[in-house]
Order: sequence, then C-alpha cells, then structure tokens
Amino acid sequence: MNSKLRIMGMFLVTVMSVLIATNGLAAKAIVEEKVIEKPVVIEKVTLEEKYVKTADNFIILFDSSGSMGETYKDTGLKQVEVARKILKERNQLLPELDWNVGLYTFTPFKAYLDMQPYFKVQVDAAIDKLPTAQAGIYKEKATQEPTPLGEAIQKLDKILSRVSGRTVVFLFSDGTYTLRKYFEVEPVPEAKKLAAKYDVCFYVFSSAKTEKAKKTLDDIAAVNQCSRVVPFDAVYQRPEYVTDALYVVKSYEVVTSETVMETKVVGEVVGFKVDDILFDTNQANMRSESSSELDAVGRFLNDNPETYVVLAGYTDGTYTREFNLELSRKRALSVQNYLMKNANIGADRFIVEWYGKDNPVADNDTAEGRAKNRRVEVIVKKP
Repeated sequence: MNSKLRIMGMFLVTVMSVLIATNGLAAKAIVEEKVIEKPVVIEKVTLEEKYVKTADNFIILFDSSGSMGETYKDTGLKQVEVARKILKERNQLLPELDWNVGLYTFTPFKAYLDMQPYFKVQVDAAIDKLPTAQAGIYKEKATQEPTPLGEAIQKLDKILSRVSGRTVVFLFSDGTYTLRKYFEVEPVPEAKKLAAKYDVCFYVFSSAKTEKAKKTLDDIAAVNQCSRVVPFDAVYQRPEYVTDALYVVKSYEVVTSETVMETKVVGEVVGFKVDDILFDTNQANMRSESSSELDAVGRFLNDNPETYVVLAGYTDGTYTREFNLELSRKRALSVQNYLMKNANIGADRFIVEWYGKDNPVADNDTAEGRAKNRRVEVIVKKP
C-alpha cells in the first residue's frame, strides 16, 4: 500500500532580525529564528491495490534433463538449480488467489504437486523437492534419461480436462528432446492439439542453444496468440514474466482527511506509470499526441539506466479473443519500437505483455469506455 500526502495548510512563524535605537545609537538586536510547528490538515491519498487474475490455473512443466545440468553463467549453479531458484522467488511474489496449480517434471514425468488449489506454502515445499543434483542422470547407471517432451505435453491433456477456465503452462526447456522407439510423440503437434481443445497459453522459458532446439520452442509458442517464448536470461532477471501471466494489479485512490504534525515530506521517485497511450479502433499505430509522454519516459530511462519498462497492451471488447490478443501485442510492440528508435533504449530493458480485452478500465458497452480500453500501459520500474 502506497501513500502520498497533499499538505493543505501550514503555519510558519519566523521572528526576523530588527534594528532598535538605543540612546540615538543603532544597535542590532540578538534574536532567534525559529519555526513554530502547528497541526495541519492533510488529505491522505491511499492507493489500494486489487489483484485481477488473468488465468485460472497454472502448470509448471520442469525440465530436469542432463543438459540442464550445465553451469549457468558465473552463478556457480547448474541451470536446473537456477530454474528452481526462479520458481522459489516468483512463488513468494504471488498473492493468495484462487488458482489451481500443478508442478511436474518430464525427465521422467512425475507429479511433485498434482493439480490442486494454490497455497504458497505447499507450492514452496514442492519446489524444494525438485531434482537438482545429477539432473536427468540415473544414479544407478552412467546413462542419461530420455527427454520425452512430446509425451509430457500429451499427458497434460488429462490434467487440463479436470480444470476449467484459462490455464498457463510454464515450460522450462532447452528445446532438446528424445523420441522413444515405437512411441514417437513430437512436442509441437501435441501442443497444437491442446491449444485447439483447451483455453491454454504456453509460456516457454527457453535455454535453447541450437537452431533446431530454438525452432521447436518457437513452434510451441506459435500455437496461439497468448503463448510466447521468453529467454531464460530474461526470466532470471525479471519477475514479471511469471507474475504478469497470472494476474495484474488495479489501483484505486481512496482519499481521507486527518490532522498530523508535518513540516516536510521527502520522497524518492522509484518509477512511474503512464496509462493513457490510446489507440484508434483496430489500429496498432500510436497517436501523435502520445509522443510527448513517451519522450518523457525515454528521458527518464536514459537518466536512470538501472530502470526497465513493462509494456502491457490491451483492446476493447470487440472482435474475437485471438484477434484482440494479436492486436494488443502489436500495440505494445509499437510503443517499444518508438522508445527504441527515438530514445535509443535497448531491447533488454523491455518486458512486453499483451492481454487482449482482459482487465478493462472502462465499460466496453459505451464508445467512450471502449476508447479508454484501447491502450498500452507503460510501467517504469527499478530492480
């Protein structure tokens, strides 16, 4: 909960130096300057936050194969250990909303938390049990276990059939997989089947190193408009790639009055939000009047190189879900391209999200409301 104070009144009494005459001589009086503090009435504006779910369920499909046992950069940790660390940290950021959650590995396929209502403590305990040592390696043999990614995606069918609403599948993978003899199940066709049958979005956290592996993961993410590939490095640095898939935050101002003893309020700008980058119907091109606000965002980003920006694209309630998702993606990318071109902001400082008609800020039944919903929200943050 954030608060800001609007000081409505303050009384300051200052006793100033004066000259007094004594016996015809000018003498400087010794006086004391002081500030007298009195009660002031202030407006206290409280920002109350409401969490709005963008998914009803989420599944974590975790790759613990041997290739995930490589050391990740200069962390001193295996990649599989870093992936588990990411899950631990992101789980702590999640509010207790009424999701269903499941946690599974696919080397081999095993339920560490079968689909059930979300409770932070239970998910945390399940993450602790995920394999890290000898990732994907049989202890009894010096052989590497197969990575049946296609079979794992296929097995999600039964899990998805037990839940309703939208499901996000967080897939940690390097894109390598194996096919069992006499039972060859390719991952991309299986992902397409699920996308056609269920309301499911794949968030593919990619650590792919070969072109073939990258193409596999790209093709999984191309099964519908809500799916996407996110580089493993980006997931490691930015929590929004997990949290924004599951919920967004709406803020409401609540104004109250109170009497306090105040002389000065000092604050530090840690970020800001621009939520009125608006678009015409069916258009992804920015309006010209948005330039001044985005130029200010660009200056702030350049003056504060440690900051990054989250772009969230939206549409009104017209047209189909797939159409709106694609249009909202194009709108967010339009803002990103403007900032990259005009402010020279690097691509690695952006998180681009798109939600279609979800999370409206106004009534989609009116022309005025629809105009407000055709927007991109720009949120600048510090790590």
